[in-house]
Amino acid sequence: MNHEAIYKAAASAAAALADGRQPQESWLQAIAWQLQRGSPTEQKAFEAFLRDFGQPRLLRLVSRISNEVWEIPAFPDPSGEILSLYKPPLPGETQARLAYECFLGGFLAYLQRTHCICTLRETPAHVTLFVPQGRAFGLEDAWQKYVQDAFSRRGLTENFVLLLNSVQLAGRGFGVLDVPVVSEEQKQVLAGFYLAAIQQVERRLRWRESQIGEVERTITRASLTVKERSQSEKKLKALQDKQQEEIDKYQNAFAKTLAGLLDKEEKALLRATKRKSAKAKRTPQTTEAEEGLNAEEFSASIRKERIEPMHKLLNETKGDPFRFLEKDQAVRPSVFAPIVQAAERFTERAGNQLATTVGVKFAGVALAMYRLLDSSISFTRIPTLFSSVEQTLIGRSAGDASGEWCYSCGKALGRKESSYEVRRLLFSSPDQRPQSGSASVRPKACATCAAIALTCPLKLSDKNVIVRLDPRDQTAGTADYLRNYCRMLTIGTLNTSAGRYLSLVCTERTAKGVLASTRMGQVVYAIAKLGLELPPDVFHDFKVTLITNGSEISLDSALLFAAAGFLRGYGQRIIVGGDLNATLGKAVRYMQANVFYAAEYTILADGASFRDEISLEHHRKGLWKFLKKLGEENMTRNGEQRAKFYGDVAALSGLLYGFCAVLRNKIRQDPEQAEKDIKRILSKAIEYVDDSPAFFTYTAITNKLSSEDARLYKDPRHHFLYDQVNSLLVDLGLDDREKREEASSYLQLYFDDITKAYTHFSYSQDYKGEREWKEFLYQVKLSLYSRFPECFASGEDKGK
Repeated sequence: MNHEAIYKAAASAAAALADGRQPQESWLQAIAWQLQRGSPTEQKAFEAFLRDFGQPRLLRLVSRISNEVWEIPAFPDPSGEILSLYKPPLPGETQARLAYECFLGGFLAYLQRTHCICTLRETPAHVTLFVPQGRAFGLEDAWQKYVQDAFSRRGLTENFVLLLNSVQLAGRGFGVLDVPVVSEEQKQVLAGFYLAAIQQVERRLRWRESQIGEVERTITRASLTVKERSQSEKKLKALQDKQQEEIDKYQNAFAKTLAGLLDKEEKALLRATKRKSAKAKRTPQTTEAEEGLNAEEFSASIRKERIEPMHKLLNETKGDPFRFLEKDQAVRPSVFAPIVQAAERFTERAGNQLATTVGVKFAGVALAMYRLLDSSISFTRIPTLFSSVEQTLIGRSAGDASGEWCYSCGKALGRKESSYEVRRLLFSSPDQRPQSGSASVRPKACATCAAIALTCPLKLSDKNVIVRLDPRDQTAGTADYLRNYCRMLTIGTLNTSAGRYLSLVCTERTAKGVLASTRMGQVVYAIAKLGLELPPDVFHDFKVTLITNGSEISLDSALLFAAAGFLRGYGQRIIVGGDLNATLGKAVRYMQANVFYAAEYTILADGASFRDEISLEHHRKGLWKFLKKLGEENMTRNGEQRAKFYGDVAALSGLLYGFCAVLRNKIRQDPEQAEKDIKRILSKAIEYVDDSPAFFTYTAITNKLSSEDARLYKDPRHHFLYDQVNSLLVDLGLDDREKREEASSYLQLYFDDITKAYTHFSYSQDYKGEREWKEFLYQVKLSLYSRFPECFASGEDKGK
């Protein structure tokens, strides 16, 4: 079966609909056949692939077709061009590599959405595209249109704005961004970001002003005692002094900085005018090129027609930045309208990203906004990164001098080429110490790398966890499925996504303000966070890789699947009572060691007050099946042993559970026995599980168990145990033990079955060693304990 032919048919059908034509019926038949065949993951991937053409009618057309045959319908191979494009080498710096990967993937998605050009195959080095017949495609033209789309207001809202709204990138904030400007809308968004930071400072001052008014009203109350009045007056004095200090700080810094800039621009304008007059006297016919050069000399920061109005407004407002902005906005509402709209998209967290608490830096933010608003900026052009010919690496001289090469891509930086200092907003490690240097410096990045880094919503920091989702089976359409799935997982949360990457924000802090990720360790925190944030099904379909500075850590899918069920089933949280949940951390570490029963036991032994027994039982069965699936896929003995061990422990603990449950019921029926006796007697019996079956049965008989048989009923809370015990009895040759009573099934068990089961497992090759046998029985004991919460003290009892 030629899958690529079907994907080409889908692209051709989407192109026909985009052009207002009716697709061929045979194409629709093939698309419908593919949509209704394959595994659920393959169906979801192909459906996402169809949706990303941006032609909803295509899905409606194929949804009406039902294919009963198992063979692919015959259809002519769609006409079109097969195009191979080569990718550029990805940067070595982790943050830059993420940005490049997301930007390149965004271009392929853009081609599918706007040109109906689909990706047939993709490798780290190249990509194979199918261009339907009749679709005009020019690489350079399509790339530049994509760049404008990526740096549009909509595009930046989906990445740059989202990032600033979700994660605090620097504790003390950072300064004005030194980044290339690619489009008019990007300029407006950046100016809106600076405006949002200024507005955040103004809101803080207004809040303190309201606090001052509240304290003043409190002082006027006649009911205040002398002591209370004295305390209120001290508080008022402190607030007023702080408010005046803040106002003076911002006003002085803004007035001094803006006046200095305007004076500098006036002098530049005067020099340019004098040079122009001198040239006119020497050469009567001044060329247009000279005029243009002279104009640029004094318009780099503020346009010349804005210098005088800004001088006048600065004098009128006496340097008050907020009054200056208010009056200027009132005079030029149409000029400010785009950046005001952009500023509304930024939240309070985004407004606090810049270091505006420092007066000089606050003034720098205000001036940066006016430079974007009132200057003639030359837009940076991002060259096409894809190529139709294979790209070769350019040799370079030895050494690591920061000013000669781009820190990100390694490109040689020319003398006249714009370069940008590496900042934390754009890269993960801005401070580097060259081997040829004696101190750390901030290297330079080329304009292309700096611009691409700005569009990436994924930033490596201790305040978030970044993971990559990779499909278990690579098929066409998988990239679309991953992108849509990651986007779906972030809806309604503070998380962000880009392509196949997902960023989970670390919101958990202790009462002392310490980040949980710092205390727990990045890997353990990532496992806990993913388990609590994502549904278990995610780990069925995808492999997960943790992205850290300088390395990638592959996370075990079974471990994540287990964490997703057990942590939720027992109502665990990362922070409990203002401090780190140590129980959760211990449970995750047990799961890392593949002892899942010990993880459950740890949570219950530490007094978990909540458990969803039905969901937990479903999850145990799902985990066992998943372990078997992974063992079959990996074809390794360790993978098979892990699944067998989990199932064997459940089988033996289920067999013993039947007798322990009967013993518990007998104790409860005796009016002379107190509830506390259940814990004592059950614990005494369970303690002999890893010693001898004879000791277990003797303890049970001498403590109210009058008969040597028991029944294990199949119910929603124990159906996994039931199935495993039933399979064990069949292996023991006791396949006649399943009975039916009214509407429920049960297994008839006898004491002799326990001895036979111990003998059966002791002869297994997996448990022939003494260490393996003891570990197996120990996990059985822990599993059995976790089925009887009565054996543990509750959280309230522990508190007492």
